[in-house]
Amino acid sequence: MNPDMLILDIDDTILPSSCTTEMCRKKHEKLVNQLLDYCDDNNIDVAINTARPVRSLNGVTQSIQARLKNKPFCYRPYGSKKDVPERKQECMIRLSKNRNRQRVTLMDDRMDNCVYAQKAGFKAIHVIPDGKGITVKDVDKYMHEQKKARTKKSTNKKSTNKKKSKVTLLRYAKPTNNIETNYKLC
Repeated sequence: MNPDMLILDIDDTILPSSCTTEMCRKKHEKLVNQLLDYCDDNNIDVAINTARPVRSLNGVTQSIQARLKNKPFCYRPYGSKKDVPERKQECMIRLSKNRNRQRVTLMDDRMDNCVYAQKAGFKAIHVIPDGKGITVKDVDKYMHEQKKARTKKSTNKKSTNKKKSKVTLLRYAKPTNNIETNYKLC
């Protein structure tokens, strides 16, 4: 089982607010589908973590909606006393534990959400907050980091096999959790 998980924000990440032309929407849809294809091909779990309810996916193209239909979906309930970054961090911790994932990456347009994710021991890719959503650069960065992690893992296995001594494979550290674990599922 692949220990990786990609968690996506909706607004201004997979749903660009400044994409008003059909050509722009199609280009962005192709890019998001490319990212989802990469995750499917590499057995990477995908989830949605947003401040909005499920109906916020209505603005996302039908092909992307169909691909995200059975994926875990976390959101900040109306009236929640917790701010968005704190709630997103809780959801990431819960998703990584419930789905047994150690290498979790958040893609989000808000820097404060990325900072909270990193404080909890996760990786984060900050999408430029210009309303255009994820870019080729963001997708390439994610793919590059994944390739690096897999290369590091296979290098560790090779070096362990050669030594034939009591060497333990390095594992990715699980995120630290200073937050109460008594919260509802997504």
